[in-house]
Amino acid sequence: WVVGQKAVQHEIGIDVASGASGVLYPERALFSPPQARVNRWHPDQSTAVAFKYQALLFKGRFNLGAGLGYQRKGYLVDRTWNVPGILQGNVRTPYTSEMVMLPLEVGYRLPLNERHSLTADVLLIPTYQLIDLPSRDDGNPDIRAILPIVDRFNFDMGLKLGYRYQVSEKW
Repeated sequence: WVVGQKAVQHEIGIDVASGASGVLYPERALFSPPQARVNRWHPDQSTAVAFKYQALLFKGRFNLGAGLGYQRKGYLVDRTWNVPGILQGNVRTPYTSEMVMLPLEVGYRLPLNERHSLTADVLLIPTYQLIDLPSRDDGNPDIRAILPIVDRFNFDMGLKLGYRYQVSEKW
């Protein structure tokens, strides 16, 4: 506490995000059976929502934050199938991963005027994966099975750039 003014301001809010994500760990292809060889991974749509708390320091210019949220990542897998009499050839299958996340962030706000500012945050996001499954049937009746997840706990890292508008003194 500083005499006559609070050293730390508190803020609660919601982050909503949409973008593209992919698979950055091609070693996952080692779990593919030889008759369904993975050729390539492609990014697909990803969405996330998180409730968060932020402590604002140094007149609101720096922030430390933590939250709790849900994330849904998409990715596409190109496979060469070789199951005689059932399925042969190249098939692209969209997959979906759903996870609970705990976003932690450290950031800076560059004020443009009283209510507008630009933001930059560094994120560390521990996640717990709930499911990882194909998101639609491509003609193979077994394709709707939930796939086993080897490592449920993971970490994502990132950089978030944004714009902030303060509606009122409290909003």
